[in-house]
Amino acid sequence: MVQRDARAEFATRLAELLDAAPELGQDAVARAANDRLRQLARTTPAGASQLPASQVTGKKISAWRNGDHLPASPDSLRAVVHVLAVHLRRRNVTADQVAPALLDPQRWDRWWEAARKQPVRAPQAVPAGEQPQTGSVPPGSAIAGLDPLDLEVHPAIRPDTDADTWEALPAYIPRTHDRLLADLLADVHAQGRSRFRVLVGGSSTGKTRACWEAVRDLPSPWRLWHPRTAEALLADIGNVAPHTVVWLNETQRYLLTPEPETSRRAATQLRALITDPDRGPILVLGTLWPPHWDKLTAAFPDPPDLYDQAGELLKGRTLRLPEAFTGDDLTAAVAHAGHSGDARLAEALRNASDGRLTQYLAGGFALAERYDNAGPGARALLDAAVDARRLGHSLLLPRALLEYAAAGYLTDEQWETTAADDNWLEEAFAYVTNHTACRGARAPLTRHRPRPGDSGRHPSASGDVRYRLADYLEQYGAEQRAHLCPSASLWDAATLHASPVDQVVLGMQAQVRLRYRHAIELHEAAMAAGSAEAMQELAIWRAQTGEVEEGERLAIAAMRRGHTDALFRLSIEADRAGEHERAERLANEAADDGRLSGLCMLILCRELAGKTQTVERLTRVTEAERGPEFGELLRAYREKLLRALILNDGESAARRPSRRSVVEGAFVSRFPSWDRSRPERKLRQDDQAVEQLRRAGLLPAAIRSAHADAGRGWPDRLLWLARTLRRQGEHQPWTNLLRYGLDGDGSISRPWPPSVATSPDAAPVLPFRGKMRTE
Repeated sequence: MVQRDARAEFATRLAELLDAAPELGQDAVARAANDRLRQLARTTPAGASQLPASQVTGKKISAWRNGDHLPASPDSLRAVVHVLAVHLRRRNVTADQVAPALLDPQRWDRWWEAARKQPVRAPQAVPAGEQPQTGSVPPGSAIAGLDPLDLEVHPAIRPDTDADTWEALPAYIPRTHDRLLADLLADVHAQGRSRFRVLVGGSSTGKTRACWEAVRDLPSPWRLWHPRTAEALLADIGNVAPHTVVWLNETQRYLLTPEPETSRRAATQLRALITDPDRGPILVLGTLWPPHWDKLTAAFPDPPDLYDQAGELLKGRTLRLPEAFTGDDLTAAVAHAGHSGDARLAEALRNASDGRLTQYLAGGFALAERYDNAGPGARALLDAAVDARRLGHSLLLPRALLEYAAAGYLTDEQWETTAADDNWLEEAFAYVTNHTACRGARAPLTRHRPRPGDSGRHPSASGDVRYRLADYLEQYGAEQRAHLCPSASLWDAATLHASPVDQVVLGMQAQVRLRYRHAIELHEAAMAAGSAEAMQELAIWRAQTGEVEEGERLAIAAMRRGHTDALFRLSIEADRAGEHERAERLANEAADDGRLSGLCMLILCRELAGKTQTVERLTRVTEAERGPEFGELLRAYREKLLRALILNDGESAARRPSRRSVVEGAFVSRFPSWDRSRPERKLRQDDQAVEQLRRAGLLPAAIRSAHADAGRGWPDRLLWLARTLRRQGEHQPWTNLLRYGLDGDGSISRPWPPSVATSPDAAPVLPFRGKMRTE
């Protein structure tokens, strides 16, 4: 009875505390609690390893309040209590309004401990990440029964012989990295500790096969768990048992998700898993392409904390694979081919260039040949798929998107001849999905067939079937098309047929290529479907096109849905423009919702600008209003900035940005805006540079080159030329470029009609007036 009362008392007390602040709502409390946990992690030596096993959500708080479940750790509970206590103290609540014990963290620790010791009368369903009941089944399967192809090891080409039987995978030839992996497993066995390794290399270099060869013979009780998505990883990582291999092939799926918060949580939980000595031994294996590794480990990511947990997770835990067999490895491959009579390996040795045996065996060269020799219709489908993936579309591509986009990848002459055949699309899909022509290896496009009950992570808007582009072809095609801008039909197809998450990603890519109309249409479509991330992108756009009040409204609405970037950016931009009161008001809007980072950013930018008096005033006022946790967070941000400045000092003088630009580069959007504070000296230098180009007859060539760069996602030179030429009196066509960007074909856009955006609060539609500031 006492134990049952302990659980009931915990739930009753939590209900009393929540009822004392009904205006907050459980979702808002959860968001603020998660922010609190992240702030503490940045200032704690143990870092993210001290974070609770799962993120706090409003649903979980409701379960705690109802007595259905307990918090997984006291840290989660303390964060929730802290948020509520700070809110109630700001409201100057009295003892007769709320019992003082409800605001005492030590009392909550005792209530939680007493409730935790009470056994559960019967097994109950546990929400993802909560404390599992005794006897729960850990995720994973016995390794002995697994098929490496199900773990995404590339199937090899069929032997070019008349043999009736052949293995899906050729015999394996160990290389240097295989010996390092073997040493890692020996250490796991000997020490009983957890380890994490990510193999980094290009497509089809043997990363996944090397991981499989390392673990295939692990004895019982070892098991292997392959979560298919970041959400699946987060849902079950708290139940991972010792002697488990966590299989994270294509690790970017977990650490570079379209939702940054999901990526952060995945990295945080993986760090907690491998650093907890009580949960080992556990082996986490993953694979990454070099560009993904570069992004996750960048010295100055934007925003600054986007991949901090992933960077810490990968630090010292990666293993580079060579692109080709060389030296002793190549000698061993030749010897093995001679001894074993492996026809595929012998063929690869004869035909693969520069020792790229694994790429040849995985069908990479067959895929490249298939791509290069495709007819107009099939090539259009593949080019559309390559462009969508290289710009960040998620792994699975809707057929409707590819069909719609493909027409724009055909020239006028090709369209006249290709479209004359009513079956051209079906014939094109038959060509790109034919794996037989690739000798059994993966076809250029493979139709995705979801498992029962799994509709995929991001179903297309039309519910159409979806396809996956072969990894090697994705890399090969991206190299072929790196200098090209996608067809306008791809942006239009994504507006109609992509998921909201993909619309946001592609909208950003359209934006940096100055395809402003397409960017707005993509973001508006995503926002109409409920995307808060699209809402904040439109907030920045509206504010910078002169619709300041509408931009702020959207930014505040996005913040209340967990996305603060827009509000922080608008605050910094306002401060740069001399609108200091507005800057502080916006930063305080976020702080009122429990997000203090914006005020820290604002103070640091002013500090580096030498505005000592305003820094002291704002710091003093904020510490008085927000409590000691603000001071802790500000100190943590200063330390992070100092590290960035130290790294910056190590660069050459020619490449070294200013101290202020280090902060602005970290905190201010890369959105193509107009620097209205550019000194007169710099403006004169711009004019002189353009005049030198004009006198040398190089201005037309410079404009053409800048246009090409803008199509590749590097718009700075074209914007600089447009601003300078407009200031020199050449208003057209440069005014149109600055206001409306470029059309899909790369020409300067003419004014486009107003577009329509849906209010996040289901208010009547709001017109977009589309007037870009050019002052």
